[in-house]
Amino acid sequence: MRLLQFGSIVAWYVVKSKEQGLKLDLLNVTWPQWTAFFALVFIGQVLNISVYNTLSTNGVYYGTKLGKKVAWVRGFPFNTVSHPQYLGAVLTVWGVASLLWDVSPPGLLILAGYWTALYAMTAFWEQFL
Repeated sequence: MRLLQFGSIVAWYVVKSKEQGLKLDLLNVTWPQWTAFFALVFIGQVLNISVYNTLSTNGVYYGTKLGKKVAWVRGFPFNTVSHPQYLGAVLTVWGVASLLWDVSPPGLLILAGYWTALYAMTAFWEQFL
């Protein structure tokens, strides 16, 4: 699923960038962009990987709803932030967006914001509804 999400964003970026004559030149990316990229993606992926390592596939993909036994976890990363997997995904999205900011089609901000809103709504839904 993640590969499909990432692949669709890459496809959008390639098509839209080509239409507008934009080209990613990694030598022209500024240090603040590199710093934001590495920091956000690193923290985001630490959270994502930690969730998978802690819950296993059954826990991550609603195994309890399908009759699988999944232990309740209170340790890392669940003792640091609410919804660490969603936060990790959002941090990764914004990390990549920070790297592409100067050479991206105008819709990047809208796309990243929309993706963030979807994760926020899902987190709200899971916690309160």
